[in-house]
Amino acid sequence: MKLLVVTPLNPYGEKLYSNFVHDRLKLYKSYDEKLQIEVIAYGRKNVNEEKHLVDVNNIRVTTCDSVESLYKYYKKIEPDVILIHFFNWRFFDEFVKKVNEPILVWVHGVEALSWKRRLFNFTLSSPIAFLKYILLNIVQLNTFSKLIDYSNQTNKVRFVFVSNWMRETCFKDVKNSTKNYEIIPNVIDTQFFEYKKKSVSLRRNILIIKSFESRKYANDISIRAILHLSKHYDKFKELKFTIIGYGRLWNKLTKKLDKFDNITLINKCLTHEEIKRYHSENGIFLTPTRQDSQGVSMCEAMSSGLVPISSNNTAIPEFLNREAGYLTNNYIEIAKAIEELNDNPELFSEKSIKAANLIRNLVSFEKTIKKEIDLINSIYQENKK
Repeated sequence: MKLLVVTPLNPYGEKLYSNFVHDRLKLYKSYDEKLQIEVIAYGRKNVNEEKHLVDVNNIRVTTCDSVESLYKYYKKIEPDVILIHFFNWRFFDEFVKKVNEPILVWVHGVEALSWKRRLFNFTLSSPIAFLKYILLNIVQLNTFSKLIDYSNQTNKVRFVFVSNWMRETCFKDVKNSTKNYEIIPNVIDTQFFEYKKKSVSLRRNILIIKSFESRKYANDISIRAILHLSKHYDKFKELKFTIIGYGRLWNKLTKKLDKFDNITLINKCLTHEEIKRYHSENGIFLTPTRQDSQGVSMCEAMSSGLVPISSNNTAIPEFLNREAGYLTNNYIEIAKAIEELNDNPELFSEKSIKAANLIRNLVSFEKTIKKEIDLINSIYQENKK
């Protein structure tokens, strides 16, 4: 069986820890070596497609910057099933409606949520840019609604939502719905992010690995919690914070932390191997959010046995409960969670193992990749009839 995967992400670029496609395809191949997988990284500007072919794990990646090029490569590849991550409105008329093979569309978030849910990113300094975003978002949601209609009419398109919150929110925002879907979270490689019992001393080591590109990631809330601890917690100097990230908000948000000796700031992207190392050196994962369809980095940290402190919103409660970590509503609750873990080493140990067990129960290989491959196989078999 030959799969064509369409994604705007470069599956083998530097920002691997923000790329769900990379891990997913490697695990597909590990499960079934006979699978033929071709990837088209859509949206790469000013590229010469013929010179951007990369072979990794026997998966060829081709870059393209137009729907016409996408369709041309599709015709050349002749796949059995098409997988789309982050559906783009341009695909509908010139690709989806023209191809003959069944299509499976993953819905991660940004491609199916109303602009009204991103008001936290609006600033008075860029009203024109935000207006353009609103207009494009309206076009995207209207087209996504047409895609759902097309799915209901033809059964040629099916959807995978990474969480129940994502499904409910998508249907609400596009004002349409379908029964042609499955809910399958993004996989977490629980063997790679293996659990090793945490020393109670690691409860004092708090890790943040986040993009600083958008206010969605709530790094300002984390930093506010740290500053609150510095003023109100007499054991603050016992704590050690490691903050790792990249993006346009980095300098603005981290400048208040330069004066602290117990805070390490690392402005870079990490490989999976580096993330694993930082997991082993820390005991708490600080990861509040304003909006998340799953929280993959949180799930990876839980798999390694870190105790997560996140937010009680969007899809986070589907992957984290209060026995395994903390679902908070503001920076004060985050600070209190850090204090509680530092003051109660036994509680830290209990939550650490519960976090690791919970994530294995929810998003292990069997609960995700196997389900995806079974779904792809069933779609393929149905199309052959």
